[in-house]
Amino acid sequence: MHKERRFVIDTSLFTNPNARKGFGDSTIEAVKNFLKIASKTSHLKFYMPVSIKKELKTFLNDEEIPFLEAIVTVKSPALYELQVPAAVVYKLIDEIRDRINKGLRVTEKILRSEKEDLSNKIHYLRQRYREALRDGVIDSKEDFDVLMLAKEVDAIVVTADKGLMKMAEWLGIAFFEAERFYELLSYEAKVDSTFLNQST
Repeated sequence: MHKERRFVIDTSLFTNPNARKGFGDSTIEAVKNFLKIASKTSHLKFYMPVSIKKELKTFLNDEEIPFLEAIVTVKSPALYELQVPAAVVYKLIDEIRDRINKGLRVTEKILRSEKEDLSNKIHYLRQRYREALRDGVIDSKEDFDVLMLAKEVDAIVVTADKGLMKMAEWLGIAFFEAERFYELLSYEAKVDSTFLNQST
């Protein structure tokens, strides 16, 4: 008998083009194929926060939601019961402060540039400022829900989000890169199928 492994699924598995490679070219195709393969595994358990399900509902029709809920356990993390170490909060404060300073430096550099006209400066500023403040850092309630649910049910986070990976590492939560998840899931489905055939 295989030991049960638990995974908390992040939206990026289906929305990030590199992450969903193997599952499908579009988000809805990726979700459908994930559910098809996941339904063939008996020793893997899948979770998803309610907030992530709400994000995916914009891509799925009403008939597909019950199938999703049959394969994936949808639940919110018990936020009032879970605790985050103070050391992690310290790290996050340092991270945010560094990023704010980086954002200020980016802004100053662009404003002082004389090569670009105003519209190009605004476009470039938006792009670089977002990179400075948001890339590689946890920046949404949905991200936090994924982490806390994984902590609560002792599961592995599946994501392509670098910020989620970094925070998972800080919290001692296991994570698996979404880009490699199709290969893992397909392998596990084959193992289950072989085991089932040998048992009958």
